[in-house]
Amino acid sequence: MKKQSAGLKSQHNMKKLAKLVSLILGPQFVWPLTLLICLFYSGLHGVRLLSAVVVLVILNLVVPFGYIYYAFKKKQISDLDLTRRQERYRPIVVAFLTTVISLLFAYFFTNAFLFKLLLLVLFLLLVNSLITFFWKISLHMGVNVIMALVINLVLGARQPVLYLTFPLIFWSRLVLKKHTVAQLLAAIAVNAAIIFLFTKYLTFK
Repeated sequence: MKKQSAGLKSQHNMKKLAKLVSLILGPQFVWPLTLLICLFYSGLHGVRLLSAVVVLVILNLVVPFGYIYYAFKKKQISDLDLTRRQERYRPIVVAFLTTVISLLFAYFFTNAFLFKLLLLVLFLLLVNSLITFFWKISLHMGVNVIMALVINLVLGARQPVLYLTFPLIFWSRLVLKKHTVAQLLAAIAVNAAIIFLFTKYLTFK
């Protein structure tokens, strides 16, 4: 009985740790970090930088994540992780619309760097969304792949520590039974391939 109790306690603690890792490395924290770093390395200064931060934070963070929270409170979705694939459709549409508006804003009011960045985001969102309509791909893993690769591109490959988020997210999502191995590996492969092809033909510099 004691061994069984110890085993259950160990499993419970492991799940608690996995939930913490999944929360800290979730899209609600990882994507804002990525966006803000890119904004402050965009080459914009003064009023132009401030206006870009305000507009893009509202469009890319406040609106999409606010909608997810609203949908959860209204019981339109079962959890904030969007575990059920079918519950991702409306948030995807909201994110797509805000990304298109962000792209237009970047084209007319910022610079080529941010325009290219948001164009990449639009492609990533489009491909992941199309997959989601047929099969569940890991958004947690996808966002961490985007963060690690994009930040290293922007900073000149000076932050290899960001790649450590991959095994952490992989482990946490499996422990929580949110995804299969195939869904996690697909998120790595798909997003890394899109970023590689994008940067091969269109540089951020």
